Amino acid sequence: MPPSPGLPFLIALIRDRREAALFRGALGARGTIEFVESAAALESLAGQYLEDVGSLIIEPVDAQGTAVAPSLLRLRAAAATLPIVAWCEAGHEFSQTILALAQAGVDDLLFRHVDEPQAVLRLALQRAGHSRHSSEILDAILPHIPRPAWAIVEYAVKSATETLDLEAMARTMGVSRATLFRICRAQRIPPPRELIGWSRLLMVGARLRGTSRSVEQIAYDLAFPSPNALRALLTRYLGMRPQDLRAAGGLQPVVDAFVRELNHPSALAEDAEAASA
Repeated sequence: MPPSPGLPFLIALIRDRREAALFRGALGARGTIEFVESAAALESLAGQYLEDVGSLIIEPVDAQGTAVAPSLLRLRAAAATLPIVAWCEAGHEFSQTILALAQAGVDDLLFRHVDEPQAVLRLALQRAGHSRHSSEILDAILPHIPRPAWAIVEYAVKSATETLDLEAMARTMGVSRATLFRICRAQRIPPPRELIGWSRLLMVGARLRGTSRSVEQIAYDLAFPSPNALRALLTRYLGMRPQDLRAAGGLQPVVDAFVRELNHPSALAEDAEAASA
């Protein structure tokens, strides 16, 4: 079944057909889901629709008893940001299987008899939405970013749903905080702390435009301490309320403001530079 334009496309390796029916019923009209029974079929179908698939839902082994982790490693090599949610058995006897999945790059581990199919599907949809929004944001801003800084900007945008700090950002980039700051300054992009703020704000804009989720739900999705913290960030950077940003189109006004910041750094960047020094 080909993906439906505008809807999330999920691929699921679920061996039990009754469970597969539960997933399909829970998804309803919110997206398209294609089920496969083997690791080889998963790899083939995901490879065919690599640009379209929003998320994978997998079990650790397929119907023939073949481990899925090697297929995931190859898919990860082709699409490093492809969201993968695993549905596993819980227990000490499954620890090696769980470790193999983690090493293969699975984003989330949920457990049968603990997490219902609806919870697995909800997480897969959230991951798919974040991946789609990240790609949309990067398509809009990377043309304005010097290529040597792309990796830093990509990491900040793709981590916008997490509580990201400078230490974690520098560690992931393989440099010290001071070096990370010097790279940002040399490439004339906002300092790391400010870049994190812009990345979260860009994701807020994308979600205000692309979904009907409330400010409270978006704040929860993006790990803000509270909805008021989201509103405060929006006011500080853009001088707008969430409802005003949604009415203005959501993402594009934030992109425009970010590009202006690149061309004419504001006091926000100066404050962040002083704090990072």
